[in-house]
Amino acid sequence: MIITPRSFLLGVPLMESALATDSKIQIIAVKRRSFLYTARKIVNMRLQAGDILLILCAEERLAQIRGDVDFIIVEDVHHEIVHKRKAPLVMAFFLGLVAAETTGVAYIMVCALAALFLMVLTACLPLRVAYRALQGNILIPRFWPF
Repeated sequence: MIITPRSFLLGVPLMESALATDSKIQIIAVKRRSFLYTARKIVNMRLQAGDILLILCAEERLAQIRGDVDFIIVEDVHHEIVHKRKAPLVMAFFLGLVAAETTGVAYIMVCALAALFLMVLTACLPLRVAYRALQGNILIPRFWPF
């Protein structure tokens, strides 16, 4: 949650605030600007506008807090952005992969790696995502002599 500029908690020591005394909320850490304060360092901290609090609470309690104007609840901000305008290009790469493999132009692994390379090259797939998806045991089988 983020402390708003109009919050009643501004200037109040965090451990004396209603958040800290609420038995259904556990404060894990506070981020202020570029500094992260963990449970040991937040004992004497006074809250400021823009402070980000990492809390743990039940869904029911979160629903109660969500309507409060003193906080901005931030959750599920990790959604992936899908660029639908690149879908036809990806489909063309996939169909090319299938066509090249079925006609015997190249092995499936070569076709798949070529399609992957083209998707990264045309920014259909971020390089970081492609790298995380790689599985070495698939690319280099155990039965190879090296």
